Amino acid sequence: MRKTVIQHCFNLMEKNVFSPDEMNNIRYLCQRLDTIADWEKILKKATRSRFIYWIRSYFPYILEMIMSDIKRPN
Repeated sequence: MRKTVIQHCFNLMEKNVFSPDEMNNIRYLCQRLDTIADWEKILKKATRSRFIYWIRSYFPYILEMIMSDIKRPN
């Protein structure tokens, strides 16, 4: 909802309201807001594990390799 409101405000705003530096800062903060608002989609995309189904014959070897290093399972 906030992203939509901000986008509408950008569309209605005149060019001389903010300085170029202020606009760059506002755009940067809006990009950060987009990332924060879409964290679930980003996390789901980054952690999908559909490939495990296709390599299930190698899974025991991969699991053994991961578990051999104490820091890796985390």
